[in-house]
Amino acid sequence: MFDRISNTEIENALDILIGYYGVREDISCNRFIKLLNKNYKADCAQEIASLLGLPINITLRFVSDSFNPNSTDKFHSTSITKFNRVTNSGSGIVAQVLLPDQLPMYGSYGLQGYPIEIRISPKCFSNSYTAVTILSHELSHVLLASVSPKYRHNELYTDCVPLILGFRDIVRSGRKIIKSTKFGRTTSTQTTSFGYLTDAQFEFAYDYVGRHLSHHNTQKQKLLKLAKAVINKCNMATKYLSTFNEIFHYLNQHPPQNMKPQHANRMVILHQNDFTRGWNQQIEHLRNLANSIQAQMQTIKHYLEHITKKMINDIAILEEAKLEINNLIKEIAKDNKIMLQYVDYLTRIRRFLKNFHNTINQ
Repeated sequence: MFDRISNTEIENALDILIGYYGVREDISCNRFIKLLNKNYKADCAQEIASLLGLPINITLRFVSDSFNPNSTDKFHSTSITKFNRVTNSGSGIVAQVLLPDQLPMYGSYGLQGYPIEIRISPKCFSNSYTAVTILSHELSHVLLASVSPKYRHNELYTDCVPLILGFRDIVRSGRKIIKSTKFGRTTSTQTTSFGYLTDAQFEFAYDYVGRHLSHHNTQKQKLLKLAKAVINKCNMATKYLSTFNEIFHYLNQHPPQNMKPQHANRMVILHQNDFTRGWNQQIEHLRNLANSIQAQMQTIKHYLEHITKKMINDIAILEEAKLEINNLIKEIAKDNKIMLQYVDYLTRIRRFLKNFHNTINQ
């Protein structure tokens, strides 16, 4: 346990890790529970490794809880698990990852399919959340070792890695097992805590990561809201342009006799330049831009540094796009208002009924 580690030290560790790996939205444990229910323990470990960005090949070796430095099928390490009982206390190891002296760098080709052995006690799988908690902890050692040797045995960093990479809620549920046994009038309670952070330290780290996720999610929702607004505005602009084409075509077939000079000048300009084509291209460009950003952002659950920077940039782009499409709508609406003055009353009524019919059938 890290009883003397301050929250500032935990915060600094989390900041360094987030700088390396970003922060991911919380993952549901259901995907792992399904595998464990089918007794696919190695597949579960492989899935966890994949989510941690480790393309390694994992072998699980189930071993006894006892420590024997000379045995090939037992643990070769000190404790990673703390046992607290009402009557006594002790410690014991439940899992261990075997790390080579030199591991291929994270993201390198050499890490593809690299063999990693995890020795683990079968009792770890008595609870699915605990199993995933322990496996994610062990695989975090691999992740850290593949980035920097100075972090490979740092248990504070190792405890924090799963919290930033989507296992926050799973670890919260699986890091402690409390069992009560009744003997006559006496009840004995055993609490098994996995990992090194105290309860208070864990909750601090949990909340700190949560604040990062909340900030990124707020940015994400703002971006998605902007994208939707631009798309809706583009749809509105398309309707305004359809009205423009309809009225423009009508006036070409029925030239008005008494048009105001300023309106006549505008009609000349509209005839001389292919405004309809330009407006349509502008609308489609902005719609495609918003659709593309929306599609990309809807799939984002892992906020790496380049992703968060892109989110900020995309928000600025969409805000500019929203202003552009609003100005275009105003321009088309202004021309529509001018031309409608020279459309006869019956044609206006027919157009109104047509638009009303289209609206109620959408």
